[in-house]
Amino acid sequence: MGRKPFRLLQEEDRTFAMYLKDRYEKVPKKPLTSAERKRAYDKKRQILQTIEDITWFEKNWPEAQLQLIFKAETIIPFVRALVDIGPLPTKHPHTPTPEQESKRKRIQELCRQILYELSAKSHIIAPEATRVLIADRTDRDTATRLAALLIGH
Repeated sequence: MGRKPFRLLQEEDRTFAMYLKDRYEKVPKKPLTSAERKRAYDKKRQILQTIEDITWFEKNWPEAQLQLIFKAETIIPFVRALVDIGPLPTKHPHTPTPEQESKRKRIQELCRQILYELSAKSHIIAPEATRVLIADRTDRDTATRLAALLIGH
């Protein structure tokens, strides 16, 4: 008998996630039951542990293995989902919903921190481009280091 493939989310988890999303989008919002809160908390803990485990693998696995996993085809769909705030309301397209505004602020902070981390490593990721861009500059600002990453690509 073959092994069952590992999945973080089982079908019942997906159903529960969609149920929670519907509950949060309805007005007025009904409070979650104790069982629902516990299940949501447990899933959150699982997800955080999975992120921690993936981070460990990124730091400790050989590059040959990482190249098979961490590539554009596998990472970009996650990034797209991470930064998608969803469709704006049709009635007032320039006014995001409170949930969209909250997500926008969260995405803004994530992007700021990601860009900072990338810019801090530009001299390692794209050394030649970084040297060229900062040759005549005394200040090594974030925009310059990010430009080096783009040029060094």
